[in-house]
Amino acid sequence: MALSGFQENLFGAYHAVYDHCTVKYLEQAGVQATWVKLGDVAIHGNGHMVMLEKNNLEIAEVMSRWLTKVLPLVTRKPR
Repeated sequence: MALSGFQENLFGAYHAVYDHCTVKYLEQAGVQATWVKLGDVAIHGNGHMVMLEKNNLEIAEVMSRWLTKVLPLVTRKPR
């Protein structure tokens, strides 16, 4: 999961113009990446240390929903 929307403020995040490149890079490396723009899920005003933000539980909920959705798709090898 690639989260973006960090450091949103009046001027926007400097890396917002190339966040999509990170996702494309991961996909080229064979990773099934999902790009979640926090603003698109009504989460705004975060820095890059999401676990320390006041709304970290909101972000954790987004991540939890994503994990619930994608984990059944993962095939696991028996031990």
